[in-house]
Amino acid sequence: MATQDITRATALRRDALIECALGIKEIEDHDAGKGYPPIKTADDLLEWLRTDPLDNHQVKTTWVAEAVSCFQQYIHAVYQKLEPGYTQREFDRKDLKDWDIASQYPLWAASQLLKCMPEDYITPYARIRKTSLFRTLENNLNQTRLTTDSVQSGVQQYLRAFEEVCNLDVLNGYVDGADARRADYYLVGRERIAPYRYFWRKADVQLDADTQTINPAAWSEWQPVDIPADAQVLDSRLVFWGGRLCLVWAEWRPALFDGDGGLQKPYELELKVAFITLDGKWSPPIRLNLSAFDEDVSPGCRLVAVMLRDDVDPLYPKGRLAVHLTNARTPPAFIGTRPRPVEIYETRDALFRKVADEKPLMDHLAMVRFSKPTTLQQRVAPEGFSKMTETVSSGADPLVENFTLKVVVRTVGGKQHLYYQAHCALLTPGKTGEPMAFTLSLLYPSGDDEPDVVETHSDNGGWSFAWHGIERENFANLTATFILKGPENIGEPPRDFGQKTFTLDLKGVPTDPSLPAVHKTDSRGGNSCTSMTRGWRSSTRA
Repeated sequence: MATQDITRATALRRDALIECALGIKEIEDHDAGKGYPPIKTADDLLEWLRTDPLDNHQVKTTWVAEAVSCFQQYIHAVYQKLEPGYTQREFDRKDLKDWDIASQYPLWAASQLLKCMPEDYITPYARIRKTSLFRTLENNLNQTRLTTDSVQSGVQQYLRAFEEVCNLDVLNGYVDGADARRADYYLVGRERIAPYRYFWRKADVQLDADTQTINPAAWSEWQPVDIPADAQVLDSRLVFWGGRLCLVWAEWRPALFDGDGGLQKPYELELKVAFITLDGKWSPPIRLNLSAFDEDVSPGCRLVAVMLRDDVDPLYPKGRLAVHLTNARTPPAFIGTRPRPVEIYETRDALFRKVADEKPLMDHLAMVRFSKPTTLQQRVAPEGFSKMTETVSSGADPLVENFTLKVVVRTVGGKQHLYYQAHCALLTPGKTGEPMAFTLSLLYPSGDDEPDVVETHSDNGGWSFAWHGIERENFANLTATFILKGPENIGEPPRDFGQKTFTLDLKGVPTDPSLPAVHKTDSRGGNSCTSMTRGWRSSTRA
């Protein structure tokens, strides 16, 4: 009887404390200021305190145990984006994976047993991380009577398949992480003899200040990529975007001519992307862009493909896939132009809808940060880069839509230089254009700035201006406006060709991190990933 009375009394005391807490106006005011909804029920109190106020006295606990429980529930709410201020934040996948195990005691206990006493639980039959080649060998041996001939045949098949991937040409890669010493690396390789087949592999790089060598177990096996072997691929790039790996590549197709040398079918340059599906297979390729040319523009083409996302990005919480293909000459000197220029920009959101391109950002990546084709690319935060808006005058010629402006800000001799170059994509392949005078103007020039640049080009596009530059002590928080226009008073009746205005909101010179690169001169005959500033190297041989 006394136990029942104590239980009833403690329950009444608990309910009274809950009502008291709910009735305190300061709590509701505090909630409203912090983004919480008003506290009206015991469940609301649970969401705020991260402890269950409806527990009765029979639940045994301590101050330390209760504090640990509250802290665990708070961490779980943060990772589930239930806490105000974290709804737009993306967390590291490794942290989420570790928390999935740490937040459930049975999984955590099992992981500790495997970690501390692996010899009691791991058997050769349950060995993890078997390669597909080894599994094939294992299946072949299990399906036949073991004899000298059957074992020798199985091993020979294994070695024949291994030989296909043991001497690949590692082209480039992608670093999925802010710190290159603790990130996932995705590498793309190609057979050395045509027709080429493409492969990819992953490395879980975990290095500290005292470690100079990557754990050999960090490397996955080489796996094939579904790119047609007969395709002429100019460049390819792996990107980790939207929680899965994707491959972007530029495919070149030659033109067809008749017996008299007339162009029957133009040259074509197509950007494609494919994703790894849930079953580990590659999806059918999706077209990003298809451009036609009347001349061979393939020499010098290189590809930049990255995920764009700020640390807090409410507009694009899943990031954007940004792709830029160019054949522009790289620094150190911004001089000269390609006789047949290529500048293609494509940006997609999480639903694969085309969105506005970050052209100044992609120009900087292609011309500076990732100017070397062997440099491993990685995610980029757009907030530190200049922005550009484009405006076309009303009634402009269709060619004006093809106008664009390449801009790069760099520090030279202690001062900042803004290099800019006008570009116009080809309008109609095979058409012979008329020469016209085009003018690139800088509004409000000062000092030695060149206000107007006039060059003669075809009214069918397919040309670039020479590089020009202006100098300032600092371009941060400045605005520069350029106008690219055609001739005035042309045709009958007279009309203006039209113009496009480019407005740049400058952020100064971006800070470029030191990135690892694929080193192709390994004396042992393989490739390696190298960070020259950090001094570590790891073999990428199969």
